[in-house]
Amino acid sequence: MGKNDIRIANIDLNVSGLTLEVEIGRRQLCDANWGWDHMPDQRAQRGPSILLWLVTGGHATLMSSFGDYAVRRGDFFLMPGQGYEYHGRHDPSTPLDVAWLFFRGVDRQGHPLKAQTIEGLPFHTALADVVFADCLMDRLLSATGPLQGEWLRVLLDEVRRQRTGSGASVTERKIRELGRQIQANPGHYCGLADMQRECRYSRDHLIRLFRACHGATPIEFLIRARMDAARGLLAVSSLSVKQIAAQLGYADAFGFSRQFRLRVGVSPSDYRGTCKRNPAHRSFRKQSPNRTGAHFAI
Repeated sequence: MGKNDIRIANIDLNVSGLTLEVEIGRRQLCDANWGWDHMPDQRAQRGPSILLWLVTGGHATLMSSFGDYAVRRGDFFLMPGQGYEYHGRHDPSTPLDVAWLFFRGVDRQGHPLKAQTIEGLPFHTALADVVFADCLMDRLLSATGPLQGEWLRVLLDEVRRQRTGSGASVTERKIRELGRQIQANPGHYCGLADMQRECRYSRDHLIRLFRACHGATPIEFLIRARMDAARGLLAVSSLSVKQIAAQLGYADAFGFSRQFRLRVGVSPSDYRGTCKRNPAHRSFRKQSPNRTGAHFAI
């Protein structure tokens, strides 16, 4: 890391030079008719914001530009307020119970950081200790002014701790590292067999461990990582669809295009055309970092 890098989850803000400002936040037990539809060009009332969700109960489905999720208690999301599409629906018999807030990061000069230039967003993880994270959220929502930003910093650091697994077993650390490797190089993995060779677990045991750590099966996680990488390559590279398919581990461009259309809703070529017409559709992970070199370190 360079000396100017900023890590939002870093508890020492004097070193990072980053201030967190909470704009609005509350708890919400959604009613029977709850639904959420957020389009890429929508934005929060005050500048480039990030939406945080801590799910404390209920069942819901979150469909987004970066993947679809069966949302349950313990799910934690950070979602940019611009550039992505979100649709939320829930089962009225098990209504979604969620604590949410909009926040932004401000640099030393008082300029808000653009969510598009913060590496690591969008972000999702499943928390193991929901009760403690929820207590921190209580403190955050009951605080006022700059103190809210301090409690937010503590909450993000707790999420980071749970994700990296201080005190986690060797098995859990191995599975989390496999997830990081898949995200970094999704084209290296053709399927479960490749993952089994690295971890040396049986098929069923690997699926069980992976679902517990990442909230998805290994194959579903791999597909999401491929789609995320594909959106970035289509947005900013000059590679052909066939070249992108090969780079991401697909046997042919047809199979890649079919899966991309199923997951994203448009063909790779149409997506690339949309990105050229509207840069806000580009994947945040693949854009160049801003001058402050901001990262989301969870």
